[in-house]
Amino acid sequence: MMSALSIQPAYQIFTDADGQPLDGGYVWIGKADLDPQEHPIALYWDVNLTIPASQPIRTINGYLSNAGTPGRVYAAESSYSMRVQDKNGRQVYSSPSATGFALGTVVPAGQTVTLHVPASYADVKDAFDAIRSWVILGTVEIKIADGVYNWTRNQNCNHTYGNNIRVIGNQSNPNNVVIRGPVNPTFDMFSVSAGHTLGLIDGISIDLPIKATLANNFTAILATQGSTLITGQNIIINNWYYGIAARDGSYVYCPNVRVSNAGDVGIWAFCGSTIVANGATSDFASDTANNYGFGFQAEFGSTLVATNAKATGCYKAGFAALSNSTLRVHNCESYANVGSGFLSWAGGQIEAWGSSSHDNQRYGLEIAEYGNIIGITTNTNNALGKANSFAYFDVSTGQARVASSRGPLRIDTVGTSGIYFHNGEGLQFSIGNSTAPTSRLEVRGGGVDTGDQPMLNAVGTAADISIRYDAKGDGNHYFNNGNGLMFAIKATESIANRLEVVGTKTGESPHIKAVGSDPIIDLALYPKGNGSYIKLGAGYFTTTDAPIVGYISIKDNNGVVRKLAVIA
Repeated sequence: MMSALSIQPAYQIFTDADGQPLDGGYVWIGKADLDPQEHPIALYWDVNLTIPASQPIRTINGYLSNAGTPGRVYAAESSYSMRVQDKNGRQVYSSPSATGFALGTVVPAGQTVTLHVPASYADVKDAFDAIRSWVILGTVEIKIADGVYNWTRNQNCNHTYGNNIRVIGNQSNPNNVVIRGPVNPTFDMFSVSAGHTLGLIDGISIDLPIKATLANNFTAILATQGSTLITGQNIIINNWYYGIAARDGSYVYCPNVRVSNAGDVGIWAFCGSTIVANGATSDFASDTANNYGFGFQAEFGSTLVATNAKATGCYKAGFAALSNSTLRVHNCESYANVGSGFLSWAGGQIEAWGSSSHDNQRYGLEIAEYGNIIGITTNTNNALGKANSFAYFDVSTGQARVASSRGPLRIDTVGTSGIYFHNGEGLQFSIGNSTAPTSRLEVRGGGVDTGDQPMLNAVGTAADISIRYDAKGDGNHYFNNGNGLMFAIKATESIANRLEVVGTKTGESPHIKAVGSDPIIDLALYPKGNGSYIKLGAGYFTTTDAPIVGYISIKDNNGVVRKLAVIA
């Protein structure tokens, strides 16, 4: 390691003998325990130790002056002596060992410093504390020896140069380095936050003695608040409620990790975050008490990429995209889950080309609330079938459409709200509300079962259900066919009486009856124009010698009673 001292961190002020800022003074830095003027050491204005600072260094208003600007001086030395003089060359003070000044260790680019746990530092926290002020341009590796470490607190890995820090256990056998939390954890195990980065964590098994519940919903490896965390391929996580999580705009790269026995989610991208987990496995995620349990999940506008990943034994689904999130999970396998293989909900999008979903206890694919799943190659032996019934939007023969994946298509509104159908000209059709309906209309197209006749049926729970057609105000009813108007029902004001047509059983005549509130009601047939007749299709005889035995009274167009003769 090349170690350098920051002689004046944070622009430390040098004072004169009277306590005022030293202006125009001289500062000499030399070998420890030797005269600094006779034995000066090499000084630099930058942490890379590339910009030399010549001695003595002058001061302006108490600050070390780098071409007239306050500066910080670095040295590739672990100790030093110092002499400070005023502008007239009079000594202000001298020290053979300038321990009163803050030190800042620099790890130059291309160099690696290894900190051993527990040989040199009791645990990872102590190692992080030791390097908290370091400038790490190369690499710092915190190397954890084989063993079981029982932790009772979080390891926050925030560091200004965290992208150059590596926390390494046994990369050949991560089960040899076990970091174990308490029975009921109250903290996340490894975390980065507030925009920091951890360059690598690998070769570690992160464990809990028993499976965590919702009351202890903490995470083994967490990036949050816009942070970044990278894991190697040798991470094993067991029993944590969340195995690996990226939350609140964060990013986690965790290829080939193995997560088992999570509660809610094994590998979880949440609130605008991204996880890349190619080759990862997430098994037996389950919280039956709260109906949770996802192997891989992206939620609230997040993205999860996991090519060649596997999920099994999960309570809700192996792979899930929720609330406008996206999964790209090519060549994955989701099998033997208690729930479905792949689940898309509330706008979630899953692209799963070459993936398989088999032997799940629910569906191979499950979609709810306008989600979408595409690309599944194998979808077999799932208890409830290949897919649930769901609605989707697409284009068929140039027409936009809403379709059902299988079975009925249902459109629901809340409360007593209606359903309205518009085109470019405006509202064309609507379905209104009826309080607690027990019957309904059913419209069917014509086919073999209907004699090629489209049908409008009344259906419901009652044995006998009438159909009612209402016009508005004095509106009429018109019945047309391809030749034009065939029949019309017209309205009059204050309707009290009406026609009733009654079908009858075999051997009896159908009835056309006058019914209404009046005790006596005529039945009127009005031909059109003078010389018109009422035609009766009944048979008649032409003989004229039959005697008249009576008559039937009718009224003519003018309301005059006429008598029709009845012959024997």
